[in-house]
Amino acid sequence: MSSVRALVAGGNSSYFIRDDGSLWAAGDNDDGQLGNGSQVSTPVAAQVATAVVQVSANSGYAVFVREDGSLWGMGRNDHGQLGVPPAVMARALHPIPIANSGGWWACGLYPDRRLAVGSCPE
Repeated sequence: MSSVRALVAGGNSSYFIRDDGSLWAAGDNDDGQLGNGSQVSTPVAAQVATAVVQVSANSGYAVFVREDGSLWGMGRNDHGQLGVPPAVMARALHPIPIANSGGWWACGLYPDRRLAVGSCPE
């Protein structure tokens, strides 16, 4: 078993990247934030993805970057956190691709335009 390279906690869930680049998750899963295809919480970590270099998490969702620069997300999407309009997908139970350009992205609720760079939709 490889050692842990990075550890992140979001809400009541934990995510860690092993030295081999595999992403693992455990904990609360009410919104599918563990990316294991269910909404069942578990204290036992399960592998979510491979070739992962970075992970970030918040209450109910998580995003990660793969070695190829692509951005993926899983879990709650009620404010568009995963880069998909909430009317299209309220939550993602499996990791979904958000972007593959390697650029910077901001997604979510923006009533005070905190996510905006340049102009912002009214």
